[in-house]
Amino acid sequence: MKFILSFFLLTISYCNIFSENNIAANTYYQTIKTEQGNIGKEIYFFKNRVSQLNLNILNFQIRKSIAIMDSIPAYNNEVQLKKATVELFKYFLSVSEKQYRQLLKYVEDPDIDNKEYKEKIQALFKDISVKEKPYDEKFNAAEDAYLKKYGIKEQ
Repeated sequence: MKFILSFFLLTISYCNIFSENNIAANTYYQTIKTEQGNIGKEIYFFKNRVSQLNLNILNFQIRKSIAIMDSIPAYNNEVQLKKATVELFKYFLSVSEKQYRQLLKYVEDPDIDNKEYKEKIQALFKDISVKEKPYDEKFNAAEDAYLKKYGIKEQ
């Protein structure tokens, strides 16, 4: 009887510890996804209405998201996911400070005709996409490993 009771209590405590760890792991992951979504939303707003104000808001959001990620410890020393996230966010900041600033100049330039404008925009977005690929791949690999390790289902 003592063995059964001990086994039962041990099983309950193990399940409780695992579920608490899983909640913390999921909370950390949701923080990353929230910040990624916040940046994505501001990129969307900027691309749909290119203006200095929207660029400033985008830069502010990216810096805020980087600061949030820097301020929280990596869950269970999962530094790969944190590092990949911060590097991706810093890439977004670089794009907003360089390529998106250039996009703003194209939009405001009265001497660019429509055909030239479209060509420049296509080249700009292709450049962004090509340079972003390694950051995305690194982030996706770290994210997949984290989700698998902690049994988190992506929503």
